[in-house]
Amino acid sequence: MSKPLSDHGSHANIGDLVKICTETGMDTGVTGVIVEVKEFYSWSMEVWRKVRLHGKLDFVEDYKVRIISKAVKHEGTGKNKDTG
Repeated sequence: MSKPLSDHGSHANIGDLVKICTETGMDTGVTGVIVEVKEFYSWSMEVWRKVRLHGKLDFVEDYKVRIISKAVKHEGTGKNKDTG
């Protein structure tokens, strides 16, 4: 599957709560927290990303991800804040 040329993805990061959509934008019902992000480069140096959700083994293209909630980070350390 190739990424659409006009869509560069959600740029979600580790710790963000996201939902996964189909290529046409329909909701798949899959939600989760991103635990891993991989960047890939083509021979022409184009960059695209894939993300992995907690509890899942497979990676999903970044353009299929819609951010529900961004992770909150400590300003001093840059680490995810425990809000509980």
